Amino acid sequence: MKEKNQMKGFQIAVVIGLLLFFGSLTGIAQDLGDVNNSGVTDIVDALLTAQYYVGLNPAGFVSSVADVNCSGEIDIVDALLIAQYYVGLVPELSCGEITPGPTAVSTPETGTSAPTSPPGVVYTGNSTWFTNLGMPYGGCGITQAALDTPHFVALNVQDSPGDYTTFLKRPISSEYESKIGMFNNGLNCGRWVRVTIGDYCNGTNDGAINQEFCRGGSGWIADKYNGAVLDMIIADSCHDGNAWCRDDPYHLDLAKASLNQFVKDGQPVGDMDPDHYNNRQIHWQFIEAPDYTGDIRIGLIEGAQIWWPAIAVTHLKNGIHGVDYYDGDAWVKAEMNADMGQSFIIEPTEEAGREYRIRVYDIYDQLINDGRIYNFSFPESCGTQCTGQFNEVSYTTE
Repeated sequence: MKEKNQMKGFQIAVVIGLLLFFGSLTGIAQDLGDVNNSGVTDIVDALLTAQYYVGLNPAGFVSSVADVNCSGEIDIVDALLIAQYYVGLVPELSCGEITPGPTAVSTPETGTSAPTSPPGVVYTGNSTWFTNLGMPYGGCGITQAALDTPHFVALNVQDSPGDYTTFLKRPISSEYESKIGMFNNGLNCGRWVRVTIGDYCNGTNDGAINQEFCRGGSGWIADKYNGAVLDMIIADSCHDGNAWCRDDPYHLDLAKASLNQFVKDGQPVGDMDPDHYNNRQIHWQFIEAPDYTGDIRIGLIEGAQIWWPAIAVTHLKNGIHGVDYYDGDAWVKAEMNADMGQSFIIEPTEEAGREYRIRVYDIYDQLINDGRIYNFSFPESCGTQCTGQFNEVSYTTE
């Protein structure tokens, strides 16, 4: 970490040197690279981009026009290119059509690579809110009451910019792999994310189709809520036909009750919603469950029967990618319950039995707890069919 910071310091020194050497030249107006929204891409924009890269987070920084080399990252190369453009060494900054609004600071590959996005990769997008998980379950197959926290989010199911009417069958087949959103067919369910509040839209940000996210007013601005943080859990999916759910791959739908619980300077912000929210920009990253203790929880879901033993798994340290069940002879991969990433259909250890043995895989496709095996029975309280939403079982391990 120390060596990395020293390298960043050297890189920003190079940029500052360029700024001092060419500081008397004038710029040419252009949207791309105009990170301070002054109407001109100039040496100040290069310096602000370098400051953003090293984590200084300059006020009013417009990240959506800073990735001038279209690499998917805002880094020291972008600062150098802006400086070179300013002094005439680069004739043009062109990254295709620029849509004002949030973009990803770091862009992962699409499709099946998304679930293994490591902690530390930061995404930027619009945020919206919703009130409660669906009844009885959210998109991940877990009841709201069974979550480890009241702070939960939904991820986008489908990544199809400009297409607001096609609703691909879920789970999305490999034929449409490029259209799989960050929900990733449920494979990101149960993971924790750290969400940081970004700029406020001083205009309209209504998710209207074929419209810029933040339009009118003075655009994206920083205020006293910037930097407030909250750890939240992925529990639901967003498959709506608005621009947020289709055009913005890193959009998060946040639990409304959590908006004023974001913490800054050790205290909840208290009054961000409603007057200072307006579907703000957010920055977020995957993290392991904070302060994790104990072990997983297992429950039979509503409608589970002896001949259809559907379970849900929660209280996860690092998400869930699969469940094996032992059928009496061998370990068998359990079928996910549709794309509800925390719900699986298992089988008993013997035909028509009520005893089960399972093991669980995390988001890195590694067996949790060194391959720990969980033994449990179909709940006597369910009779032959469960009516409760999460019928938790006790288990033994081996």
